[in-house]
Amino acid sequence: MAAPGLRVAGLAEGLRAHGFDTEVVVVKHIVSRVWNAHPPIPHAPQTLVLPAQLLMEYLTARRPVVAVMTNSNQINHLHRAEGVRFVFDFFAPKVLEMISDGQVRYPLEEVQELRRRKVLALSLADAIIVNGAKKLPYVLAWLLQTDRDARSVPTAVVPMCVSLEDHRPARTDGPLHLGIAGYIQAWSTPNEWVRQLDDVLSRPEVVLDVVRPRHWGGVGDGGQISSDGLTRLASRPNVRVRDMLMTFSEYREFLAGMDLVVDLFDYNLEREYAMVTRAVVALACGVPVVHPPFTEVAPLIDDYEAGWLVDPADSGGLRRVLDEVLDDRQLLATRTANAQRLATEVFEPARAVKPLVSIIDQVMPAASEA
Repeated sequence: MAAPGLRVAGLAEGLRAHGFDTEVVVVKHIVSRVWNAHPPIPHAPQTLVLPAQLLMEYLTARRPVVAVMTNSNQINHLHRAEGVRFVFDFFAPKVLEMISDGQVRYPLEEVQELRRRKVLALSLADAIIVNGAKKLPYVLAWLLQTDRDARSVPTAVVPMCVSLEDHRPARTDGPLHLGIAGYIQAWSTPNEWVRQLDDVLSRPEVVLDVVRPRHWGGVGDGGQISSDGLTRLASRPNVRVRDMLMTFSEYREFLAGMDLVVDLFDYNLEREYAMVTRAVVALACGVPVVHPPFTEVAPLIDDYEAGWLVDPADSGGLRRVLDEVLDDRQLLATRTANAQRLATEVFEPARAVKPLVSIIDQVMPAASEA
């Protein structure tokens, strides 16, 4: 399950916890695309697969209803209708992703089309939720491109919400288990910090697991470990590389077995506004994270001391952190407890969706009176 799917699943779980009758609707062509490449997987409960052209028919049959749309991909199939209210989930800065994908040519036509869809979605929305506070000015800039009065559109920050894995106390002895997990993307490739990690792995008491699957959407080089700067690490006997896809349950079980997750990448504008899903999922599993200081997740890690913030360009930053942890495992235990508290207080779905519940309470009366 990729980040948008986790976002939708987390929102749905949180809303159900607050008593809302919530159904997840997935467009058929996305499901077919995944199933063509992989064995069929069972639908989650309260999940419906529909052709995109039937979305409005479904919504009008369910009215009064509030539909939360994550990003603007299906906006061409949606329109205003009596008894239907829309909440636009500003989940990710997709234009910044598009222009950060490593292409030499600026993707003008693609950006123009995405801009058209996003403005149309914001024009349709009765309210907006935002996946992280840093994106609020970014969202305002988009909203000002519509004919809406930005002051009149209810907007709330709803952080990434993820089911919590059973949390365990940190190990204070034995090998230090490090993890690197997630797709390799053009805007988040490993760099200087890999050399520091390679140095630390010369110590026999350190073990590293790397999960780098090929992206389900066919982008990036996924498990091609030779192309992402991790070649030296993969040759070490205390490093295990896995390039297979996992179910989300398997992935969470994998993360829960780690002592510390390393999630570092160079700065760019897309990463500054990213609520980095793999870091959030690691924290939701109760595992502290080594993370850059510039993302949506960084202030949370800093406030809770739920890991370490390291400049990925710092020639010794990661090495200092890992040496500190190896010298004082009780410090890691403290950061682990802090990560678990952050997960419970911020990312747990019922807690995270409270601002969305308030938004629905604002727009639902209009739907009921329509």
